[in-house]
Amino acid sequence: MAYAASSTGWIYRKDDVNSEAKWEQVGRWEVDGVRQIAVNALHEDHLYLISQGELDLSQNRIARSINGGKSWVQVGKGSLPESQFNSILAHRSDGQTIFLGAWIGVFISTDEGDTWSAFDYGLPNAQVYEIFWSEEYIYAVTHGRGLWRRWFGIF
Repeated sequence: MAYAASSTGWIYRKDDVNSEAKWEQVGRWEVDGVRQIAVNALHEDHLYLISQGELDLSQNRIARSINGGKSWVQVGKGSLPESQFNSILAHRSDGQTIFLGAWIGVFISTDEGDTWSAFDYGLPNAQVYEIFWSEEYIYAVTHGRGLWRRWFGIF
């Protein structure tokens, strides 16, 4: 199964990516500028989206769906800094933890996005363009500070 999101917020799902079946349009988050989608590894119907406003940082938002993308709620209000959001990543073996790569570092939520805090563990305050998993490590690709790696069992 796979999910995809358009920049205008349309969510698509395909139950068998190896089949010739078409992608099914399942819902929409009513916000433009969708940048990335993440899927919860333990709950395949829990999805997370980030959007970004190129010029207006107040347009940077995070949303969560608990029904496979049919409906969305904005999360993290009040606990996220004003920053560009570049990447979102769901923890591989924890159904509650999400990571966010932003212009001012990496952030973590342990309640599916409702509250957020800095996740630096030695990471310099740098622009993070992408966060991803490789084996048991989480990586952050930064601007001008190289590639940061942290074993995900640290927290």
